[in-house]
Amino acid sequence: MLSLPVTQRPTAIFCATDMIAFGAIQTARKMGIKIPEHLSIVGFDNYDQAAYFSPPLTTIDQPFYEMGRIAVELLESIVEDPQRETQQVLIEPKLIVRGSAAPPSAPPPGHKTSSFYEKLSG
Repeated sequence: MLSLPVTQRPTAIFCATDMIAFGAIQTARKMGIKIPEHLSIVGFDNYDQAAYFSPPLTTIDQPFYEMGRIAVELLESIVEDPQRETQQVLIEPKLIVRGSAAPPSAPPPGHKTSSFYEKLSG
């Protein structure tokens, strides 16, 4: 995607993990793409290193401790009552805004913008 002509490049990339985001930032830099001026990159996990990367990585924080605590509580309740109804638990992640993401700058001349929502409504 980063090798596309500047008029067709994305303005942001959401990576499945922070480690992938670190690699995307390094690759973009090697190609002369400035983060976040030309491309925003967001990770997922909130590794400790994310805050100290250059630029500091915007990421989604996974509350691992909370997830583990709830998993143990659910497991204990199943052991106590194997007939217990299954339970769905939603743990809300948190966006940690740092320096790797910014609003997109004005598109270069000739840049064709397309919106997922425009395609749905059109």
